[in-house]
Amino acid sequence: MGRHHLAGPVRRDGAPRRGPPQPADRGRIPTLFDDDSVFERPVHVICTLKEHYPAAADTVLHPADVPFFVSLCKTPASR
Repeated sequence: MGRHHLAGPVRRDGAPRRGPPQPADRGRIPTLFDDDSVFERPVHVICTLKEHYPAAADTVLHPADVPFFVSLCKTPASR
């Protein structure tokens, strides 16, 4: 089995996505949560995210992206 080094977004089947960046790939991203106090209820936050982004249940992160994703989740949002 060959080694895979993916440097960009991937499709659900794990293959690299081809084509130009989509609008969701750049710019300001709207939030589902207007108040940071909601993060004191993490189960509610996860359920809300899964309702709005059902593909998240099946999305697999590349192992090299896991530490970055976890650190990103721990970083307070700047406004």
